[in-house]
Amino acid sequence: MQKPWISILIPAYEEPVGIKVILDHLEQSKIYDYECLIYDDSESEKVMEVVKSHCLFAERKIKYRKNTNNQGAVRNWNSLMNDCEGEYLLFMHHDECPLNLSFFRDLKKILKHDPKLDLIILRSALIKGSNMNYKFHMPNYMTQFILDKFPQYLFRRNFIGSPSNVVVRKLKSSQFNPELSWLVDVDWFFRQLSDTDNWFLCKDLIILSNQNNQVSITQSMRSKIPEVTKRELHTLSKDYKDLGIFKLLIPNSLIGGVLSSLEQFLWLSFRSIKLIFDIFSANELPSSFTGYKNFGKKE
Repeated sequence: MQKPWISILIPAYEEPVGIKVILDHLEQSKIYDYECLIYDDSESEKVMEVVKSHCLFAERKIKYRKNTNNQGAVRNWNSLMNDCEGEYLLFMHHDECPLNLSFFRDLKKILKHDPKLDLIILRSALIKGSNMNYKFHMPNYMTQFILDKFPQYLFRRNFIGSPSNVVVRKLKSSQFNPELSWLVDVDWFFRQLSDTDNWFLCKDLIILSNQNNQVSITQSMRSKIPEVTKRELHTLSKDYKDLGIFKLLIPNSLIGGVLSSLEQFLWLSFRSIKLIFDIFSANELPSSFTGYKNFGKKE
């Protein structure tokens, strides 16, 4: 039996609207030779009800599992990776989804056109606030430069977004580090980029991230982020002893402290300019999102 061209991996947790958006995009793509796994860590049955009422479940195009015990985000991700069988894999978190209905068709064309590709970085777009507009996470030219020339800078600034912005060949994929929680994604990005030369940044395939979601990892950790980041940077510095970026992240000299302060100043300057630019260049969500109650709206 031929393996699926892609495994779409959905780690679910108490967010039925987001799961429905993902499944509807998948159904409307009219691409059926895929694998879709949903592992649900929810305490309630809200996600299960949405999944089991969806036409893709009735057609047996979804494999759904309600975890007996809450595995936690990272272990749930690794379970999905271990169990999937597709040639490529793509995570799709419950607060993220493709921007356009043609996403899966277009992705399949790209992979078919260049079968040697091991890794595709998808463009990240963000929706935040009470309106229905989105903005791009980072300029393409900056992301391309950083990932191509200085990927270790990801440990300082996440230019990619989330694991949902990465399509990777299953045979080239690596497990997420269960010892990490906040920097787990950038650590995974760096290792994936380090393990392959056959990758590219795709500016036309866009993943939308709903920043208003109240059950995201970011929201659950917000008050602890500085503390957790500091602890995890020390852990990673032991794993990546040869990377110079940690002299900037954990400065232990006057020069290191000055460079760290300079980088912070330059970054804040860039973010201020980008904020102004985003005000005048916000994009309206496609009409396909208007039917989802509360999607993109701040509670």
